[in-house]
Amino acid sequence: MVLEEFKLNLIEDLEPLIKLNPRSLSGKDIGYILLQVNHEEFNTDTPSHLIGLMGKPIASYLKKVCESSPKTVDIEPDDDVVRAIKPCLGNHEWTIVLYSDTPLLTYKTLAEAFKIAENNQLNVAKLGRGYIFKTEYIKRVNEIFAPNVLFENHEDFMIAKDFTSLSVIGDIMKNRILDNFMASGVQIVDPASTYIESLVTIGENSIIYPNACIMGDTHIGSNTTVGYGTTLKNSIIGNRCNIQNSLVLSSVVQDSSLIEQSTIENNSLIEKNCVIKQYSIITSSKVGENSVVCWSRVKGVEIKENTRLEN
Repeated sequence: MVLEEFKLNLIEDLEPLIKLNPRSLSGKDIGYILLQVNHEEFNTDTPSHLIGLMGKPIASYLKKVCESSPKTVDIEPDDDVVRAIKPCLGNHEWTIVLYSDTPLLTYKTLAEAFKIAENNQLNVAKLGRGYIFKTEYIKRVNEIFAPNVLFENHEDFMIAKDFTSLSVIGDIMKNRILDNFMASGVQIVDPASTYIESLVTIGENSIIYPNACIMGDTHIGSNTTVGYGTTLKNSIIGNRCNIQNSLVLSSVVQDSSLIEQSTIENNSLIEKNCVIKQYSIITSSKVGENSVVCWSRVKGVEIKENTRLEN
C-alpha cells in the first residue's frame, strides 16, 4: 500500500506537466474499428499487433488515438476491408477504420484528416493507411471507388510489416518521445545514447545523462538526476533524487535520496533522504528515512530510520 500510495501521489504531481493537444474529436459521433493485421514477414509466432515497440504492443498506440474503445477485427493483409468491417458497423454518424500496423499515427493527424472529411462532406476519405467513412454510406456499398486520399506518404502512416520497418519506426518514435520530454522541461544531455519508453513520465527540471535506460511503467519526479549508465524499470523515483550508475527495478525511491553504484530491486522501498551506495544490493526490503547503506547486501528485511549500515 505504501508503494502504491506514493506512486499515485507522484503521478498526480506530474499531471500538470503532461501537455495534451485539445481533443478536437471529442463530442463527434464516431465509431472506431481497428484492423489487427498479421504480417507473416515478421516470421514469429507472436501476432503482429502484439509485438512490442518502445514498451507497449504495436496495436496499443492506435487504441490510444481513438476517442472511444475501438472494435477490433483480425485480418490478413489482402483481406477485403469493406467485408471485414461490415459486421462491426454501428449507428454512429461516422466510422473511422485504422490499422494496427501504423503505430506512429498521432491524434493530431487523425483530427486534421477528420476535419477535412467533415468540412468537405465526404462519404469516404482514404487515409495514408485507413479510412474515414460516413457510416450510412459504407453500409450501403460493397466496394470503395476512387476515394480522396489524405496524408498520403505521411510519416504517421508508415507500416510496420517486418522487423526492419519496425526498427525505423522505433527510431522515429524514440526521438518523438525525447523531444516531448525536452519540450516539457526535461534536460536530456545526449539524446542519441538515451532510451526512454512510451509509458515513462518525468517531472520538469530533471536531468537525464548519457546511456540512461528508462523502461516500462516508470515515473520520475521533478528536479531529479538520472546519471550515466543508470537503468530504471517499472519503478517510482521521487523529487530531487540522484540516481548514479545504478539499477532500480520494480521499486520505489522516495524524495531526496541518493542511489550510487547500487541495485534496488523486487518491490523495495527506499524512504526519503536515504543514501544507498558503493555496490549495495537492496532486494525486497524497506530502508527507513535518513538511513545510509554502504557495501551491503540486504534481502527481505526492514531497516529502521536513521540507520547506518556498512559491511
